[in-house]
Amino acid sequence: MSDNLVIIRVDGGISSQISFVALGEAFELRGYEVQYDLSWFEEQGVGFYNPSNGYDKVYDVSFDIPKVFPTLPLKIAQKTEARDYKKLYFVDSEDIITFAPPLYVGGYLGRHFDV
Repeated sequence: MSDNLVIIRVDGGISSQISFVALGEAFELRGYEVQYDLSWFEEQGVGFYNPSNGYDKVYDVSFDIPKVFPTLPLKIAQKTEARDYKKLYFVDSEDIITFAPPLYVGGYLGRHFDV
């Protein structure tokens, strides 16, 4: 485990994904290493939009940042490392950007700021 690592759990559609990556960029500007946990897309994103939620068919949600920003360098967290960080360093706070690593950023709080 690294004392300088922030792992950010990414979920949702493209707007949510952009704000998670923007948060990661803000941490990188502070000199921290950032990796992204994409496990939500495998665990929850499959069939996320479906007829029981008012959709005409079943639609999966995928991690689309590489499609939209193909030159943006992103590091994806290994599943075991993300799991361990989540257990030890989980934070969901409006002031998340003021926290120092090691961190596992989950949830939606603290993603609204100027980069």
